[in-house]
Amino acid sequence: MLFSILIPTYNNGKTIRNAVDSALMQDYQSEYEVIVVNNASKDNTSEVLSRYNDPRLHVYTNKETVNIYANHNIALAYAKGDYVVYCHGDDRLLPNALSIFNDHLMHYKYPSKYISLGHSMFRDFSSWINCYDHLLSYNMLFSGWTGKRIFASGGTTPSGTCYSRESFIAIGGFDETDGAYESDWLAFLKAAFEGFEFSILDRMVFVREYASTYVDSKRDEIMHQRLLSQQRFIKSLTPLQREELEELYWAYDIDEWSAFYAKPLPTKEERLEALMQRYKKAPWKIWKLLKWVLVKYNIWK
Repeated sequence: MLFSILIPTYNNGKTIRNAVDSALMQDYQSEYEVIVVNNASKDNTSEVLSRYNDPRLHVYTNKETVNIYANHNIALAYAKGDYVVYCHGDDRLLPNALSIFNDHLMHYKYPSKYISLGHSMFRDFSSWINCYDHLLSYNMLFSGWTGKRIFASGGTTPSGTCYSRESFIAIGGFDETDGAYESDWLAFLKAAFEGFEFSILDRMVFVREYASTYVDSKRDEIMHQRLLSQQRFIKSLTPLQREELEELYWAYDIDEWSAFYAKPLPTKEERLEALMQRYKKAPWKIWKLLKWVLVKYNIWK
């Protein structure tokens, strides 16, 4: 079997049918499978999935909720295809997605260490072509230093991306530690250091309407976890690989961020006390009233 479509999902009761239907309605004529891993959803996701009766569809449910990338790895472990294509529970594949990936794989004689990215409707890699037009062009195969240089600058969603299954498992799949906010990005970078080949297609393969994992109100928490994920990645490199990464400018950015984000995030009480110190010269009743207002309306979330 050449392809497995993997749909990790959590509380996507309103959108999961679109994702599954898009996977089952591919125009690809050869055998393929669709694997859904329900991450112990609390909504009606299980009910929606129970209505399907298609031999290509395999639904698994976690006993308890794990972090997002652990669920990606669980789906990866269930897959049997030589290549896996992710589609998140709030995205949907276009009908010719597998055919597009197949044509490209066939052109390059089905490489064994390979990641291919297709276009989306929202926040895909399009800007990379402009930023790295001296290194990149659509549909070209790139690897080695080029891959390291590009992915040192960022990654993109696993949704709508095709991975060679066995080789991706061999490098550990996605980092599951502490939520690993940057696991998709770091997976690309790790694969580049492991000799993978990559391609960026000029074709639309999926529809992504919004970023479900990034919330502006949690920016500090996300940035903190991002730093921890990147620091773990650096520690996993050999001295020679770390030196190469520093030459790509990336490790220096980590050092700059560390001053603010490496320490544990302050508690609500600690942030409130720090604010009070700024007003300690004010009359006692004024700053006491200010403190009462801040606590009452839970400004420090």
